[in-house]
Amino acid sequence: IFSIYLIKIFLKFMTLESLILKVRKISGLFAQDEINIPAKTIHTWYLMLTRKLNIQSCLINSLSQKIIFSYFGYHISVVCGVRFDQESNFKGHAWLCYNDHIVFEDIKNIEKYTESFRV
Repeated sequence: IFSIYLIKIFLKFMTLESLILKVRKISGLFAQDEINIPAKTIHTWYLMLTRKLNIQSCLINSLSQKIIFSYFGYHISVVCGVRFDQESNFKGHAWLCYNDHIVFEDIKNIEKYTESFRV
């Protein structure tokens, strides 16, 4: 829960660039070398938590999970991308990658986005 609220607070008071630097620093501080818990277990726990807290932002979820996963020994990247929908509206999305492979997302949905940056 701490990482979720930390990201939400940072988003209110910082630029996105500053937030990215903070997340990189925090996840580096928590980083473990040993993986003890399966990634699927951590992700399932996180989804239950976000449903209870009604957190729907993919950016907040992805940045929070980066911190949580680093604590458990996973070096996860947050990838942010953009696309135009059918009505030419500009859309953004954030998702997770592990070893340059998309995790916890349907690849067909992600392929619609053009990668913008990584955290």
